[in-house]
Amino acid sequence: MYNRMSKQKTEINESRAGVDQNSYNNEGRTNDNGWPEVDESEEEEVEMDECCDISIIEESGVLSGGDSNMTLDDEQTEENESVSGTQRMLRYGLKIVSEMREMLKVVSTPALLVVASSCISRESNQGREEFQRHLVAHDDSVAEEAEKLWNFNRNRFTTHYLCNNCGKFLNARMSGCDQCGSTVVVSFVRIGAFWQILELVETFLPEILEIRRRLKSGESMNHNLRSPFFSERWQDEEDDHLNLSVVVSIDGVHVSGNTNKLWPVSLILVDLPAGIMQRTTSIVMEGLLECKETPSTAVWNSLLPMLFVDIENGYGKVEGVSFSCRIMTCTGDQPAKRAFYGMKSHHSSLSCFYCLSAGTYYKLHGDSRREVRPEDLTVCDSREGRNGFGSVTSRLVERILPYDTPIDLLHGMGEGLFDKIKRELMPLDTNVARKSELFSVDQARLRHFIDNVRLHSSFKNVGYCRNGTDKTSFFRLVLCLAALECDAISPGARVVIVALSLLANKMYTDVRAEDLFDVQLCASACWFLSEASERYISMKGHEILFHLPEVNRIFRNTGPLSTHSFESYYQYALSGYSSSVTRYFSQNAVTKVLLHTSVRREIARRASNFPSAKLRKFISLTPDLIPQNTSWSGEITRLGPLDLALIQEPDTIFFGKIHLGIGNLTSKHSSIHTSDDMFFASWGNEQKCYRFVAALVRNELEGILAEPVEEVYPDEKFRSFQNLSEVVFGTDLYYTKETVNVLKSYEGMQCGRLSGRRVILPKESVVGVACCFSSTNYTIFVQANGALLHN
Repeated sequence: MYNRMSKQKTEINESRAGVDQNSYNNEGRTNDNGWPEVDESEEEEVEMDECCDISIIEESGVLSGGDSNMTLDDEQTEENESVSGTQRMLRYGLKIVSEMREMLKVVSTPALLVVASSCISRESNQGREEFQRHLVAHDDSVAEEAEKLWNFNRNRFTTHYLCNNCGKFLNARMSGCDQCGSTVVVSFVRIGAFWQILELVETFLPEILEIRRRLKSGESMNHNLRSPFFSERWQDEEDDHLNLSVVVSIDGVHVSGNTNKLWPVSLILVDLPAGIMQRTTSIVMEGLLECKETPSTAVWNSLLPMLFVDIENGYGKVEGVSFSCRIMTCTGDQPAKRAFYGMKSHHSSLSCFYCLSAGTYYKLHGDSRREVRPEDLTVCDSREGRNGFGSVTSRLVERILPYDTPIDLLHGMGEGLFDKIKRELMPLDTNVARKSELFSVDQARLRHFIDNVRLHSSFKNVGYCRNGTDKTSFFRLVLCLAALECDAISPGARVVIVALSLLANKMYTDVRAEDLFDVQLCASACWFLSEASERYISMKGHEILFHLPEVNRIFRNTGPLSTHSFESYYQYALSGYSSSVTRYFSQNAVTKVLLHTSVRREIARRASNFPSAKLRKFISLTPDLIPQNTSWSGEITRLGPLDLALIQEPDTIFFGKIHLGIGNLTSKHSSIHTSDDMFFASWGNEQKCYRFVAALVRNELEGILAEPVEEVYPDEKFRSFQNLSEVVFGTDLYYTKETVNVLKSYEGMQCGRLSGRRVILPKESVVGVACCFSSTNYTIFVQANGALLHN
């Protein structure tokens, strides 16, 4: 319905065949559409690991025999072997995952922790001496194991070289293209992602099946698979088979000390729970491009057959459940995504992915592509280079239409519109020209309100705005709470900040909202921004203000499909690597990223299976390394009569700290100055804010003793913000009232006072931690998380 997948189902299944490297260079056998030609070979199942029932069924031949211990020098000699490039990649991937899995399973915990410490400390080839010094402090057996793991599989992936101008595959020794004369060469390290997906499915099969059960039984749940876009995929499943959906992500990464930029090709497995989907341990890496320029559409056209065949050619089986994968859509920053789709630059007319806005640098409303250029008409636009498409036709458009892609919140909000507004609201340089006076404010008064926002400790560093996630959280939590009460900010600016913050908070928390929630808030923010200056609405702002409601309707919540999990991980894992001192830089970088991910997965596996004392200590020192199980600490020895009134079991033990997957809660009984005692819970068909008093434990966690927040009367709610209706007129008044009404009905924000009552809540009712701002007559509480979007 929302993509071309259903129409091309037969074609896709037929093209799931192996192709050799020559076919990517248009010299081998391909169909008219450029995808690999059908090979009607017999299916064969190949066991990848005797310890578990995981297999891969390759439709184009037998994945066995031959030497898969490939080095860089092997690439040219094996190019013309009868085994296709895809068969070779899948076979080699199985060998890699099998070897690494077995090595990680048997390596001693001390050796595993040595390597994990080095990964977390971001040691690299430049820090080899430091790594060796770490090893000296350990027994020889531990040092030998750790070094073997640290150096595992170095330089063993195939590398392709392409001309960035025409996309032709080049010999590794060529300094330029003999076809077009360009000297800009792109290197692509091809990993193959299906074997990584196999490992994820094996690890999280129970969670995947539970999501399927709930979806098919009609239970209410917050997940992207419930969206119109993805639902067709799982609804078409047969018994004991899973149709898995993946999202490809491309984004440039600058690694300090390198003149070239890296473009990882990453994948999100949508079928995982949202919190697991976003973790770095769930990142699937198909390959890595290195170039001094943004990879061109011609390069992506040459690589697309590899990408689709590597993912969609595999057929896996875990514990009797078979599965196949399909690339459903893609996400990324503007430059990379535009090159992927062959679209003109963001400041060109008609260049929006979703509409035909005629604006150039600044864009307002335009006719919907989905409505006026549906499906084949958009494909024709791409082929003919019109309506925003460039001169090079993108082969991707034939598979995934540009308007069938999610908006990347990280770049659209945090690195886009939010950052632009914050720079005017809190300018570092007062001499920089403003776009308007909309966000001009007395800095001392604004700072007073910002300083009085009480943040949960999970968000204590967002004020540094280190990355897109921090910038988004600072805006939607700190600036939002300040704007609700700070009358020094202009009325229009307050409406813009609150409206955009509510949009972001709904996606970051998965709070229920009315159908028109996004539409009303986008319209309000757009009105005041466009009236002040159209220069606020460049491409990133245009996508948020004009297209977020439709994208959220199609994908349910575009947040989990954004690039949060990739934002800092690659820079983190590759810190210290430099192309000037690292031979086979890209290959080493790929190996180290995979090592980071695999080591973290192994620590998580051991942590769930009787962890040793050393491992528990290591995890306690790095609490963000893996998801934490529910635990409690800080026994409370004395509670007041009000707290004890509901307690019926005399052997109940009370604790002042509780560690939940959604965040930590700390009672005032454990820390009088705690900022971690407020949370939101969904209980009795309503969502409200509570103060954490104590965890009730009898052998296990029995419940949470809490104090509800009592809402003030409707006329008192957000009184300062409601008063804006008295100072604005005309259309300003209309959009101000719209925003006030949405705010008052939003369940993720509560305006009230502590009630003095006590209730006992089940731990499962906790849906998010809270931040707050106290005024003279009430306190405003905002739910800070819930959808588990993170970097």
